[in-house]
Amino acid sequence: MKKRTEKELVEHFWSKVRKINGKCWKWRGSHFETGYPMFHVDRIPIQATRFMLKIINGEMPRMALHKCDKRWCINPDHLYDGSQKDNMRDRMERGVYYNRHTGHKRAKLKGWRFAEFKARVLKGEPPFRIGKEYGIHGATACKIAKKLFSNQSQQEE
Repeated sequence: MKKRTEKELVEHFWSKVRKINGKCWKWRGSHFETGYPMFHVDRIPIQATRFMLKIINGEMPRMALHKCDKRWCINPDHLYDGSQKDNMRDRMERGVYYNRHTGHKRAKLKGWRFAEFKARVLKGEPPFRIGKEYGIHGATACKIAKKLFSNQSQQEE
């Protein structure tokens, strides 16, 4: 199989994009198991969001971060280049905290609950007391709070 030219790659890429004015654009191609859009360049799978930024900015970004917090969105107005540290900071600031624990079907701190827990802890409420309200063991709530404070102090440096 011959390699595609840059122009052919870009044309193929755009054929997978469903544009919706002023909103998130949908990727009509395949996705990684994590939900991020996948695009193949010379048989190598890469995130379609990164390729979108390459088309727009002319170079491959470190990471493609989302302003809209929707993994499947590839609207370039909703994407920006950033580092893993930027990604973690954004997640904490917006309360978008998905990992194998918060994303688990039995996780008790998801979405707005996590954001509320974080806000209350940062205001000084005892984590073990907040944890009880959410059905979380006191020690677990304290571990989460400790992680929040360590991330907070890293951002202030």
